[in-house]
Amino acid sequence: MRLWRKLLNNFEAQDKRERGTPCALQFGMTFHLPSRRRTPAFTDVLPNQLGDSSRYRIVDVRGPDEFHGPLGHLPNAQLLPLPLLPRRLESLGLKHDEPVLLVCRSGGRSAQAAAYLVSQGYTSVHNLSGGMMRWQREGMDACVEHHGADFARCSKAA
Repeated sequence: MRLWRKLLNNFEAQDKRERGTPCALQFGMTFHLPSRRRTPAFTDVLPNQLGDSSRYRIVDVRGPDEFHGPLGHLPNAQLLPLPLLPRRLESLGLKHDEPVLLVCRSGGRSAQAAAYLVSQGYTSVHNLSGGMMRWQREGMDACVEHHGADFARCSKAA
């Protein structure tokens, strides 16, 4: 019971100080209390809220088959599949304060990528909410590659 009281007192003392700093217990363990400070988060953006997409670096985190598939991709998008993101992020040459828009099929993988970028110190990170499926449903411009052709045509979705 005395050990329990010491632990509670230690938590209370730690809570009065700045949270998120290491808290050493009597028996030599060190751990971190949850921080009240929020890390900067990414922003979910709907296709109709995007405005001028040229102000963003657009990174599509789908696989190559999806990028070149029937849903197409956003004009000027760079392909960097999610599994390769940690290893190849530097190859994009992104500045930490440069606005970046992450895109995938439905918004899930791009949200994971956005969280990763935020954890790496990027400050202007945006996720296309609903992904390319929503983009197409709202009739926005997309680049679709035609089979047998060496080009992609960017046009309004049908």
